[in-house]
Amino acid sequence: MLLEQDADIEEQDSELGGTPLLWAVEGGHEVVAKLLVSNDADIHARDDEMGMNSLLSAVARGHLAIVAFLLDNGADIEYICTEFGITPLCWAVWYGHLEVVRLLLERGANVNARKIQQMEVMKPLIQRNCNIHSQDNQHRAPLLLATAVGHSNKVQLLLEQGANKESLDENGWTILLVAAGNGCLETTKVLLANGANEDAKDANIRTPLICASRFGCIDIAKLLIENGADINC
Repeated sequence: MLLEQDADIEEQDSELGGTPLLWAVEGGHEVVAKLLVSNDADIHARDDEMGMNSLLSAVARGHLAIVAFLLDNGADIEYICTEFGITPLCWAVWYGHLEVVRLLLERGANVNARKIQQMEVMKPLIQRNCNIHSQDNQHRAPLLLATAVGHSNKVQLLLEQGANKESLDENGWTILLVAAGNGCLETTKVLLANGANEDAKDANIRTPLICASRFGCIDIAKLLIENGADINC
């Protein structure tokens, strides 16, 4: 009815700058979204708060059918959110929407995503030969990020796919040093079981044992010593 009365289909709300299409997508209202697009609503319009467009909004909320519809109607699969600098695929990975990840991959999304948080979402990315050695602007690869938050199962998966267990971040920290310093016992076990160097030093000549001891991670310190760490380093 409003459209029949020539309502402004691109009118933005005063608070966030969202258009009717953006709000319809966010709420998962597929029929309304299709009606708006059929009446020439701009699928590329973005809000004023974070630079979210309709595709990113649908991806973030896991609205699979709406994501497919928007892609069918020309949505940019590589659009980058201005606030966070990530693509729809990265957004889907971040929120753990596996079916959306698969759809985006099938439609040709760039698989070299750097923000990996959910193990089940990681698998299709790795199977598509994504670059597991890619680094963010602080030289942190997916393995280091998974290690830093103690996701031992993700660490194991990445190691099985050939991730470099001796890679360094911008501070010269090794993967094992990060695990030990953060008190990640299970991750430390995984790294040692996969041959990580227990005495590898960072740029300040600190070993995993030194970091574990300094931060009071006694169980990790004992584990490192049991695995041959040099107590005289």
